[in-house]
Amino acid sequence: MPSAWSTEPLMGIRKRSIYPINEGGERTGKWRLDITYEGGKRSRTTHPSKKAAQARLKELEDTEGHVLVGGPERAFEDYVRAWQERQRQGRMSAKTVDRMDSTIRTWIIPTHGKWGFIDHRIGGITDRQIVALYATMRKEGRAERTVHKTHEVLGRILRSAVRDRWIKNNPMDSLEAHERPGTARQRQPEILSHKDVWRIFHAIRDRRGTSFPDYSLLWLTVYYQGTRVGEALPLTAQDFDFDRRQFSRENFKQKRHTGPRGLIPPIDSLLRLYVENNNLSGEDLLWPALGKQRVDPEMRRRIFEMRDQGLPWVRIAEAVGLSDSRVRLIHKTSEEWKPSPRPASPSFFRQEVWGPVMAKLHLPYLAKDLRNSCVVNLIDGEMTGEPVEPQVVMHHVDHKSLDVTLGVYYRFRAKDQIGARTKPATTEAEAFALFDPTLRSL
Repeated sequence: MPSAWSTEPLMGIRKRSIYPINEGGERTGKWRLDITYEGGKRSRTTHPSKKAAQARLKELEDTEGHVLVGGPERAFEDYVRAWQERQRQGRMSAKTVDRMDSTIRTWIIPTHGKWGFIDHRIGGITDRQIVALYATMRKEGRAERTVHKTHEVLGRILRSAVRDRWIKNNPMDSLEAHERPGTARQRQPEILSHKDVWRIFHAIRDRRGTSFPDYSLLWLTVYYQGTRVGEALPLTAQDFDFDRRQFSRENFKQKRHTGPRGLIPPIDSLLRLYVENNNLSGEDLLWPALGKQRVDPEMRRRIFEMRDQGLPWVRIAEAVGLSDSRVRLIHKTSEEWKPSPRPASPSFFRQEVWGPVMAKLHLPYLAKDLRNSCVVNLIDGEMTGEPVEPQVVMHHVDHKSLDVTLGVYYRFRAKDQIGARTKPATTEAEAFALFDPTLRSL
């Protein structure tokens, strides 16, 4: 009999799918069942309903879909070791594999055998034994997060054993909802008030200055445009069309480049001045990474001499060809942060810009709250002075559907408010026009 890792063709079902049949973009009411057997043989059948297709699939699985090739009498540890080796050879990162190995070594098949399944047959593991393992972990004082992590790893192993046909059924499928470990309650986003927006803006300017790169403008861009920090950092001058008050960006989550999106005042005017004053064009980054370098000693000497003569900062900046804030910075230290030709990392923004400012102002916001705040404050009208329709906001922040905008980002508001804001779909041109009167004729 071939092993679970054999390439020898088997009679079992390898893939199955059930889907509705459409003709001319409309559903016919019929459903199709596609089955691929081991060895490459395929079968396609049509059924009058989804239930009929599911019943046929169950019938086939009961007769030929679960030829157990690994053997339910084999030791559970044997399968786990082979499964771990496959994870190391796959695309999973070494760090993730090491974390799973630690969970397996500590809880699933520990050497001491006080708990876990080190001496169990793979076909002999039951749902009651799994629940007992979770109870033991809690009794040992382990956090619910650790129990949930063990649940995830054990689930991966057992699901893989079903696919490899070492066992017919996954015992974890029989667990009731209350028997499954819960996760720690996710932190609810904090929505920024208009007052806090400008408090943070000025605090960043006081801390980092207004020299290039100006992180106070990065912060405003993330807030007003609803981008993620990692999407705003790689922006270049060519991504902006200030005449049409638009910009485009890379959607990191959906792995695609967005179409043009309108710029909300006042960020459009501020960014235009920023680009012009720093002579940025083409592929020049607006917020490049910074590296610490020593200041030119001769320039620092000149700055000290002119300052000793009583010249104002503005005159000194003109004389050395630098900005006012940068001259002040050089006067304070012999080292400065200089731009490098690569985007700054989100962690740099969180640790060097956002975190210290939040601590100074005693505010509870995280960097990821900015996108939520953009959606909520646009719909509520706090950002623009009047409520914005959810469909417009959906296009502005590049959500795939209105369900994401209202069901995920705006779920912190009352249901009657959500219902009152829902209107027929708005086109992208209308979304741009809301933020730029020159586009209303498009």
